[in-house]
Amino acid sequence: MSVGEVGTVLQAVAKTLEQHRQHISGVIEVLNRSRDQFRAATAASSHQLVGETLRRQTAAADRLREVDQLLAAALAGLTEFAAALGVTLTGSIPAAGAEPPLAASAIPPSAPADVVRLSDRLVPWRQGENVQGYAFAADRRQLNDVPFISGRIKSAGLGLRPVRGGGLPVTVTDHVEGHVAARMRAEDGPRDVTLVINKPPCDDRPFGCHQLLPHIIPAGSRLTVYVVEEGGPRLHSTYHGTGKAIRR
Repeated sequence: MSVGEVGTVLQAVAKTLEQHRQHISGVIEVLNRSRDQFRAATAASSHQLVGETLRRQTAAADRLREVDQLLAAALAGLTEFAAALGVTLTGSIPAAGAEPPLAASAIPPSAPADVVRLSDRLVPWRQGENVQGYAFAADRRQLNDVPFISGRIKSAGLGLRPVRGGGLPVTVTDHVEGHVAARMRAEDGPRDVTLVINKPPCDDRPFGCHQLLPHIIPAGSRLTVYVVEEGGPRLHSTYHGTGKAIRR
């Protein structure tokens, strides 16, 4: 085959791989959404099978992210090989010489530019450090100029019903996610928020962020969480508000 014919084949393969990456990104988003819906519906249950189902759903999404990273690596190698032949491939393909899976090209295409920009201000969480995060509304208005930092603040519990046994769900209200949720509960608070954070939301049952976040943000609202990792921001979950834990 001539170099031109080989280039045509490489371009077709690259296009196919990129299409699969885009499809996987969509499947991950659907899986996360269905997991969040299941979590919200079973928030009051401590049944063992509920926890197992949630873990398996999370594991399935994680495996798909691994597949996406492998495809990104394949695209990088394909592009580098094409460049060695003097062929330039077009389309959304990782740059030659990238180091998958930690290269920026391995970031799922669903990460918005504002998420990437804010993630550059954060480093992945390390043991003993406070968790930090930035948030912005659907109109791209940033909720904070300095990072939200985990810790107890009085405003985080405002408007919430006491949990069983009295008191407030301090596991979540002490966390960055709880601070952002309090801003969403404000009378003029945003109802569609994206949070970029440097540690995944906790899954401590029964009062962890995963269990309670849907219930401490207003009904009909949405909180999308991206976690900053070594390779860049990763879509973690989207929480759809039920408002069940908010005082009427």
